[in-house]
Amino acid sequence: MKLGPDNKIYVSSPSYDSLDVINNPNIIGIGCNYQTNALYLNGKKVRFILPSPFSH
Repeated sequence: MKLGPDNKIYVSSPSYDSLDVINNPNIIGIGCNYQTNALYLNGKKVRFILPSPFSH
């Protein structure tokens, strides 16, 4: 997981070509608006670690 410059948390999973996003990380429960496959990586595969500083 990595906090992005837009204050959203980006979640990577190995061998997927997209990132999941927690859109409202300061809200508990379903209000955090967790989205799977929210950011497509144009065919690139995610490794466990996102770059720093992370920008999408």
